[in-house]
Amino acid sequence: MTSAPQVPADVLNNVRQRWPNRAEPWAKQVENELRALCDRYEVVASTVLPARYGLVVAVDTPVGALVLRASPDPHGPEQTAVAIALAELGISPKVHQAVSTDHGTWTVLDRVRPGTPLYFADLAVISLESLFAPLAAMRGRPAPRPGMSSITDWLRGRLEDDQL
Repeated sequence: MTSAPQVPADVLNNVRQRWPNRAEPWAKQVENELRALCDRYEVVASTVLPARYGLVVAVDTPVGALVLRASPDPHGPEQTAVAIALAELGISPKVHQAVSTDHGTWTVLDRVRPGTPLYFADLAVISLESLFAPLAAMRGRPAPRPGMSSITDWLRGRLEDDQL
């Protein structure tokens, strides 16, 4: 691969505001790291997906569509642990690889396409069991890593954090 998509300017500005000490080291390495991942998966990255605090790139491989996600978030390893735990429960995309560096975290996972938003769905045909199956699968599950909250508590904290 000869070139890689660049981190969008608005994402870089958001990263600089959120993690001033991590922004520049991450920005200096992220495109080279993307090239290395693309070489490993034998793909050419071209589609940058919307994100606030990271570089998220969609790629097509001979075995399926993937997303390569880089984040300078110091809690990136915990986010990846949760993604892996959710995938193991069968309620989120499969995680193919996770790499943590001094300045960020890469997660390589199956790409999924959003379905119909609930507010557009015909409520008469929605099965409550299927709608709540992911929540039921998480119920009572232990933390993905020692020292972390349960998956449910971790996700609840993320939903309640107005700074995310």
